Amino acid sequence: MVKVYERIEDGTTTRVTAQEALEEGRAAMTDRVTVRAHVRKISRESGGYDIHYTDGRHVVLRPAN
Repeated sequence: MVKVYERIEDGTTTRVTAQEALEEGRAAMTDRVTVRAHVRKISRESGGYDIHYTDGRHVVLRPAN
């Protein structure tokens, strides 16, 4: 069974695979510590991510029920 995540970007919800969600979360964590970071703030909770990008986007990744 493929695990599915909800990806909510500025109020629009799409479903992505766990692989895609984890890749975006890891990329955001790595990007935040670079000199030209595109991530303003990231937190990880309840098996998902809450990401605020410097361009104003807000993305929430959480396991779908």
